[in-house]
Amino acid sequence: MTDFDVKIVQMAVILCYDQTKLSPAPRFEEKLQLLRFFDRYPIQKYKAELEEHLMKFIDETNVCLMAQAAIESHCSKLKNKCAKYMKSCAQNNVPILYLEKLDVKFRLKVLKTLFMHETLTY
Repeated sequence: MTDFDVKIVQMAVILCYDQTKLSPAPRFEEKLQLLRFFDRYPIQKYKAELEEHLMKFIDETNVCLMAQAAIESHCSKLKNKCAKYMKSCAQNNVPILYLEKLDVKFRLKVLKTLFMHETLTY
């Protein structure tokens, strides 16, 4: 399991076997890594729960990081919610952070929906 930091693996094991809340609670970046872990080692129950949890906290400071994690983790609901949020930010002139870290194809799809009135689904 060299794909993930030992701390992420430990958190995943605690969540899967202990089913208690982690203490301290995972930081944002750790949650994104857990999402990737649950995708890589198909643990759908926790992946779905974490995806739902993350959708509640999308904002202009993290939308690109969440969208990228959603792309890498095959989380279509989170990816769509991020895309819609990005479109809303663009329409309201709200700057978003870390756009350069986001998948180019995904950025282009969001951009196309702004100018070509395409449906926003991924």
